[in-house]
Parts: sequence; C-alpha cells; structure tokens
Amino acid sequence: MANGMAAFLATLLLHGRSSVAQDCPNPLEPMPTVVENLPNGMVRRRALEISSTRIVFVDYLRTRIVNDTVVDVGTGWMENKSQVRRRVRYHHQFPLERQPMIMLGTVAGGATGDFALNVHIGCHRLDPDWTFHVIEGEGDRLALRIESVLDPGQRVIFWWTVDLEIMVNGRLPADRDGDGDVDLEDLGTALQELGRSDPETESAALRELMQSLGSG
Repeated sequence: MANGMAAFLATLLLHGRSSVAQDCPNPLEPMPTVVENLPNGMVRRRALEISSTRIVFVDYLRTRIVNDTVVDVGTGWMENKSQVRRRVRYHHQFPLERQPMIMLGTVAGGATGDFALNVHIGCHRLDPDWTFHVIEGEGDRLALRIESVLDPGQRVIFWWTVDLEIMVNGRLPADRDGDGDVDLEDLGTALQELGRSDPETESAALRELMQSLGSG
C-alpha cells in the first residue's frame, strides 16, 4: 500500500500536476475600470467596455498584495452586438512578487453558454482539474482570460474563482526523520514544512524526495 501511494505521489509531482509551458497570453486593450481598495487586503475592480460590436462587463475581487495566497474571484457578462457570429474576450493580469513554484488550491468557472476560462501563472496554464500545481519557469504574474463565441445578439453570463496558496520552501533532505529510510513519514514531514524558504531549491528537493519514494 505504501509503495503504491508513493508511486502515485511521485507521478503526481513529476508529471501529472506540472504546468507545461504554453503560449504567453498577450494583454488585450485595457478597459475603463473603477478600482476600490478594500481594508482586508483585497481590491475590487469593475470594468466596462461598450463598442459597436460588443459589450463586456466584469466585477471582481483580487488580492492587492500577494503574500502566501492568490485570490481572484468575479462575475460578468458579454454580449455580441454585431450581425455576425463573433468571439468575445476578456483579459486581466496582475504581478506575483513571490514567483510561485508550487501552488495548492482551486481554479474554477462556469457560464450560461459557450465559455472558456484560461488561467496562467507566467506562461504556464493551470489545469482546473488539478488542485496541486508545480509551476515550471518564471511565474511572475497571474493572467486570466475568458472567451465566448456568441451568435448575433447573444449574451453569456459567467463567473470564475481562483483561490491558491503559494507553497515555497528551502531544500528538504530526503530522510526527514533520520531513520535510514525514505518513506511516507518523510513526505508528511516535508509537506508540513512547506512555505518557509526558497521556492526553487524547495521544488527540486521535493521532487528528489518523490523520486526516492517511487523507487523504494
């Protein structure tokens, strides 16, 4: 049982939950936005664009100063005002000073119609099906993009939630408890110590620990 769990966890860290470098989402033209700084460390932003072909409105809360958590939650709607079927997009992004390597949490969204939600850390897309994300590369910002393909006159209402904890640490020796074996006890100890030091060395050490478990 322990070997099976170790193999599963090793696969999880080494393959399954690692964000693969993809295209870096380019910002769209900025929308007029009303910004309200809140006393709880959050900021509320309401953006509205009205043109001859579309209406886009969003109302969302996000982390104003990113320390250990990254929060970005909101709702909005898009409408195609043109006479042809059209792809309508919304995009925003903000910097992540701590450049996460390992993140734990939720990425989710939904809509009343056609809808695609893409959340990137740097150039790396987060898969909403996973709750544990190993970020490869430079995670210097969070970028969120929503797209809908709408018929003439069609409107879609959407929502999204991003709630992630940055888990960064210093280097972890594989044998945490000094009993001469690398086992699930060491993994439990290592995970409890996440968030205390350097993300790059922490990520490498945690991978080495998982490799040791998988080969035991």
